[in-house]
Amino acid sequence: RYYDKEQLERLSLIKDLLDQGHSISHLIELSANELKDLLEPRRSSLPALQFKLVVVGQGVQNLETKDASEQCEVVQRFLSLDELESQLDNLPEFDALVVEVPSLDAERLDQLVEVVSVPLVVVYRLASKGDIKAADERQISVFKFGEVLWADLMEVLTKKLESNQSHIPNSDFLTDEELFHLSRTLTSGKFSPKDFVDIVLAQRALVDHIQRHTDSAFEVELAGFVRLSESRMEEALQLLAKEYELFVES
Repeated sequence: RYYDKEQLERLSLIKDLLDQGHSISHLIELSANELKDLLEPRRSSLPALQFKLVVVGQGVQNLETKDASEQCEVVQRFLSLDELESQLDNLPEFDALVVEVPSLDAERLDQLVEVVSVPLVVVYRLASKGDIKAADERQISVFKFGEVLWADLMEVLTKKLESNQSHIPNSDFLTDEELFHLSRTLTSGKFSPKDFVDIVLAQRALVDHIQRHTDSAFEVELAGFVRLSESRMEEALQLLAKEYELFVES
């Protein structure tokens, strides 16, 4: 088959993104521009990302190198997935997870992602084509043991974390306690604080939901706009609270 220049460029972009751990089932639906955005996301001037990591498996611990781990702190190590799962309630705070498994069980990993809610990369010893397809459908980044370096794993995690940090600022102005207080407060004006609080809570929930399922430049950007809208609504709520002195200075 003859491939023109545009097709070759698109195939090259897909190859690079596959190397970063992205899902082929998702990539084939994107245009060349969307692939470029995913490969080189637009970033604000952020400091170098530092993150806390949990590592599971003897093999990946042997892969770990000092030079490639300078920007992350390994806060906990486990020898097996069973050991990790038995200690889920006692884990320290962490931002990402590297897991080695003897056999690739995508359903079990999917359940783990639901619990920990952090970026995950998986290194497997054995897997069938069906196992790899199942992981791909769940958009889990997986690598064959012996065919991946520690630096490769760190690169994938860094890109996932930087993408979230760049596009979805954490800009909550009001605490949960303050929102609860405002939702129960009445004013003499035309506007009820509860109406604003309901919108803020709905927008926060939407951002959280999008972040849990995001795997494309479009979805990251979408969450960023929702977050921006939610922040502006919080500012409006703060203005309302100030006007009617709904907060008492301590």
